[in-house]
Amino acid sequence: MTRLADILGGLARGTRGAALVELAIVLPLFLLIFLGIIDFGRLGYDVVTAEKAMQKAARIAIVRPPVCNGVPNTTSRDTSNTDPIPPRFGTACNAGGPICAAVVQASCTLAQGMAAGSTTAQEIWNSIDDLVPANATAANVRITYDDSAILGNASLRLGFLGGPYVPIVTAQIEGLTFNFVTPIAGFVSIMGGTSTFAQAIQFPALNVSLPAEDLAQGEDG
Repeated sequence: MTRLADILGGLARGTRGAALVELAIVLPLFLLIFLGIIDFGRLGYDVVTAEKAMQKAARIAIVRPPVCNGVPNTTSRDTSNTDPIPPRFGTACNAGGPICAAVVQASCTLAQGMAAGSTTAQEIWNSIDDLVPANATAANVRITYDDSAILGNASLRLGFLGGPYVPIVTAQIEGLTFNFVTPIAGFVSIMGGTSTFAQAIQFPALNVSLPAEDLAQGEDG
């Protein structure tokens, strides 16, 4: 009986030892998955809400006075046009040939706009402050006004000669990092991954573009 008890006790100790080894292998993997769900879930939430914020920012920007300096109020005639009879006011900019003058792209951050006294910049920031990631500031949101033949296609250029300037307005969030709050980097190392797994990653530069409406004190509908 003593011999049998010793054998059974040895088997029990061996089973416990095997279970501990299996736990040591599986636990880091489980924690890695669990922590990954937490942090990448946070990242997904921040991306979705930041994109919504850029939609709101662009929607406000297209019906408010420009955030940036250098954005004209009206569309002027292209001085390179040498036709004996120049295009009449009211001619569509995309009617063909040099009709409307090109305008240099204007781009600035909300922080720069607010520093210059732009009420539009302040309105946009007040509207999106609760939607952008917690570490974002007005300096991370850029508003751009650009007709550039509507991003390379002259036939799509908006507006008409003598009418309101109608650029494409883009709201973009930029220059952000996403910081992991869990020790996921340590568990990546435990599982044999690279020890240089970053504790912070670059947040995607999300942007939304819309054609301007009046660039005046219109109503955001």
